Amino acid sequence: MLGRFPTLYETYIHYKMLDLSYNNLTRAIPTAFKELSNLYWLDLSHNSFSGEIVQQLTQLSLCNHLKVYYSQLTGPIPQDGQLSTFDNSSFIGNPWLCGSPLSKMCGNHEVLAPPHDSSVEEDEGSTDVIGWVIRSMGYISGLVIGVVLGRMITDENHDWFVETFGRRQHKKKKKSRRHIR
Repeated sequence: MLGRFPTLYETYIHYKMLDLSYNNLTRAIPTAFKELSNLYWLDLSHNSFSGEIVQQLTQLSLCNHLKVYYSQLTGPIPQDGQLSTFDNSSFIGNPWLCGSPLSKMCGNHEVLAPPHDSSVEEDEGSTDVIGWVIRSMGYISGLVIGVVLGRMITDENHDWFVETFGRRQHKKKKKSRRHIR
């Protein structure tokens, strides 16, 4: 999964565990997570979020396992509800996060925000196109290599290949013609 979060449909409400790690998810964490009140395990680690940890995550009262590490989050960690019970290991790898349980205390929020580089922003459609181009190049190169190797193998071992995989020709039975006189 790349890019945006999937829509959180009503069917997800009953989920107990949700692992969305390593999906290169972008933008902010959706506030709709508050609707997933039955979650006790949530992994959002190793993504490319923008923004802060949303206050709505504090409403996940059953959640006793949270991973948001290495997800490029910013700002203070909300101190309400269940989020206040997690230790430092849930938040590591986010250099722009601050507040308890991290040793980095929050000061002036503007200083803590990562530098904004507008040249890095890409249109969502262009990243999809780039992904498809890269995948297509991989598929095409794999096909070409497969055809070339297959041709080389069958050319070098032609007799064996024909004997093993060739079409078996059945001897035709000669029909005897009876001449009626």
